[in-house]
Amino acid sequence: RAMMITKSGFAHKMSLKGHTDIVECLEVEKDKVFSASSDGTIKIWSTQTGQCLRTLGGHTGGVNCLCKVDNILYSGSWDNIIRKWDLEAGVCVKEYHGHTGAVLSICIVSGTLFSASNDRSIRIWDETSTKCTAVLEGHQESVRCLAVAGRVLYSGSADCTLRFWNWMAGTCVKLCTGHEDCINCITMTGTALYSGSSDGEIRVWDMQTGQCRRSFSAESSIRGIDVLGGLVFAACSDRAIYLWQEQAELETPFLSETVARNGLTALRVRDGAVWVASADMSVRAWLLPGTEAAVAAVLDRSQRHSSRQLQPLPFAPGFVQDTAESRSKSKSVKHPDTMDVEVSKPHGGAALWGTPKIFTRHADKVHAVCVVGSTLYTAGSDHAVCGTPLEDDAPTEASVTLEGHTDRVYCLCSDGASVLYSGSADGTARAWSMQTNSSTVIFTGHTDWVSCIDYSSGWVYTGSWDKTVRKWSASTGCCHVVMEGHTGPVYALHVCEGVAVSGSRDASARAWDVETGECIRLLQGHSDTVSALKVVDPMLFTASWDKTVRCWDIMTGEVLRVFREHTEPIMCLDVQLGLLVTGSNDCAVRCFRVDTGKCSATMEQHSRAVNGVLIHEGLVYSCSDDGTALQWELSPADTRHMLSQHKAQQHKKLQELELRLAHREIEPIVGDGGGSVGLSLRQRCTDRAHVALPEAVTRSSLPKKPTVAPPVKPEKGTHMAGWVRKRSVSFQRWSKRYATVDAGVLTCYASDKQVGGTALTVLKNIQDARLLDTAALLPEEGSGFSVTCDGQTHVFAAETKADATGWVGVLERGITHGHHV
Repeated sequence: RAMMITKSGFAHKMSLKGHTDIVECLEVEKDKVFSASSDGTIKIWSTQTGQCLRTLGGHTGGVNCLCKVDNILYSGSWDNIIRKWDLEAGVCVKEYHGHTGAVLSICIVSGTLFSASNDRSIRIWDETSTKCTAVLEGHQESVRCLAVAGRVLYSGSADCTLRFWNWMAGTCVKLCTGHEDCINCITMTGTALYSGSSDGEIRVWDMQTGQCRRSFSAESSIRGIDVLGGLVFAACSDRAIYLWQEQAELETPFLSETVARNGLTALRVRDGAVWVASADMSVRAWLLPGTEAAVAAVLDRSQRHSSRQLQPLPFAPGFVQDTAESRSKSKSVKHPDTMDVEVSKPHGGAALWGTPKIFTRHADKVHAVCVVGSTLYTAGSDHAVCGTPLEDDAPTEASVTLEGHTDRVYCLCSDGASVLYSGSADGTARAWSMQTNSSTVIFTGHTDWVSCIDYSSGWVYTGSWDKTVRKWSASTGCCHVVMEGHTGPVYALHVCEGVAVSGSRDASARAWDVETGECIRLLQGHSDTVSALKVVDPMLFTASWDKTVRCWDIMTGEVLRVFREHTEPIMCLDVQLGLLVTGSNDCAVRCFRVDTGKCSATMEQHSRAVNGVLIHEGLVYSCSDDGTALQWELSPADTRHMLSQHKAQQHKKLQELELRLAHREIEPIVGDGGGSVGLSLRQRCTDRAHVALPEAVTRSSLPKKPTVAPPVKPEKGTHMAGWVRKRSVSFQRWSKRYATVDAGVLTCYASDKQVGGTALTVLKNIQDARLLDTAALLPEEGSGFSVTCDGQTHVFAAETKADATGWVGVLERGITHGHHV
């Protein structure tokens, strides 16, 4: 395979894959790479072949840090232990016990070992005897990073401070403040100390005075830093490498490149290559622009593709300097596995039809969108949920801010009326009242991020990075069912007719019986994380980081269609009335026709990865890492397509109804996607027996007079409007109600058994009866019907908010003999 090239000229050298959890740290030598992971192992790799040479196992918790001296390797772990490894023998020769929390950083100088821990302390050890000789205390939170130079030890902490210690005297000599979030990493060069923080800043400190000389800013949390040849390198949680010129006046990076699927956790620069560790369980090496190997790769690339000027690093000889003008002409692609695909588009390109409306701007990335009533709600990395009115004349800035989560908010859903639900990286989900704009219920129980959420019939369902799906009571917040089976974090969730379908980093989708928590379907076919999904019975649509969307028959597990257009991982999707909308790390929103699989439109306005999409009332909403939410209008062609699909669905419902009447089926019709008539998705997924009906039946074959119980004469003066007003709530709540028109008499059955049950004769002298799809008039309502009596048209509906009487107007959908309401 040809070497992958990024837009800025980075050439992909190799990927090291073998860990089964997040790679937390790495050490790089000329011929070997050492990586440590949350899976509890340390792996040694060849830098020439990329092969794993040896795996060191022994820690009972994830390994957080490494330090190599000659042929000895030290490792610190969540098991609170430091281990010393003989690399020739591949065995642990010593253990250091004393910390009461995870060991997060270690370094060594002249036979003295230093360790930092989650227990807020720094311990100093005699390397030979394993005895702890001193404990340095002063930080108020966990100590996350260490560096040592002579008699001075430098430490960075989650309390946002940097401390200078005279470690021989055991005293703190300087306290440096300025960061606004935890300090994750530090490194030294000359007389400067560099610190990287979750506040997105790198600060440069004078090692003698402790004064901050300057700072560099990135767009996300700094996880690893290195300095080489006048350049400052940073690995960030948004999956990108950032580069700054050390002597330049600008604080913003002159180059950034996304190089992994998940957030980066560590970085090392050696021999012209940048090595990065990632939460996607891999280590990757990228050749710097201007190096001999990278130039050779670029030249080879130019012979296979159209020539394009790649911008080198400032120190690379023989190349033009990178300029702001050249960088503005293109955007970095967002995924490493597609760096060999040319993706070039104008920055902030206009939509295919008109310019989108830009809604609320979060202070950070926007992860999810949800519409409740006439308000657009967005969830962001700034820990907040923002609500923005959708009215044409309303301001596009957030008018409501829901605060309560203590970490990034990743997902939203609603009950369709007055309650909004959110899930967060703080491990909780919350219910918010739209009337009071306050949190009413907190759902606690997950042990990791809540990454997806859905609501169905009084229950809230959440998926988490702890690999479980949970079912909660929406009113009490109590967890009733825990669904376990995924071997990776759960990224996507949708609930339909008693079945919860989830997608995971393990590249599978699972269907669960929400009553028992049992896995009743396993769908495998994607080659990477299933990041989004939606059930449109009997089809399931799944989006994946493998850059495809798959349409499955959820009953058989057969793949019906694969949608391929995006050039980067697909992060989100929505499906409605034959239209599939997707959002990707390639910064584009795409529309597909479900029936043909063809892409009908591409909308390119976001400048960074698209995290969420939603189809609502003929409009498309999208949100992105660029901090915005956009509203798009569908093209006239796609709008007509959705209307035709809507009519086709109504026609299909009528055909199913006639089949049921012809064969005296008494179970209600459930679902709208054309599944087996009369059985819910949960019943069909659990393989409950059902009778197959003929494909077609003529109207003449329908019975002329169904056998029913004697009708009950209505009270004097009863007419349709009054009847609906009195029974509207019951119609929505009861599970089985049926109405028939025969010989000019409208009869409504108030019985679960239909035939032979109690019948209420509501109206006589019926000249016509028509089905209604009240969703066309009232989007949040179900189906109903109208009848014409003595020249006057009356309407029945399960429930209507149009007015107190239940009159909703006339909408013709075809004549029938009965309808399940």
